[in-house]
Amino acid sequence: IRWYSVLIYFCSNIPMAASCVYKEAAFAQSTIHLLYLTQCVSLVQFAAAFVLLPLQMLPGFGSAHGMTPREVWTSVHDGGLCFLEVLPECGARHCLLLLITYTLVNFLFNTTGLWLTKHASA
Repeated sequence: IRWYSVLIYFCSNIPMAASCVYKEAAFAQSTIHLLYLTQCVSLVQFAAAFVLLPLQMLPGFGSAHGMTPREVWTSVHDGGLCFLEVLPECGARHCLLLLITYTLVNFLFNTTGLWLTKHASA
């Protein structure tokens, strides 16, 4: 186990906790629709993923020795092809169905969490 991996995982809870506190305060001050807030959070997370994409070039993040910028974008491109099941090995594993199912379950989980925060907060 790499010590910095544990530290990064531990620190990943800080933004999540801050986000929950912010959402609880926002729900107390206004009436915002759950699906609207879920969509806003999803868009911010999507943008943050691209902002953090250069971290893949650091050794230990994307691979043991890091990746070049070209390898990072090739990996993103290949991931898109895999999602669309253009690559035979991805089609055989039903990647499109698995990713869409994961996305729906994650959406329901996050929306339910927001509902609980809105209706059961202190």
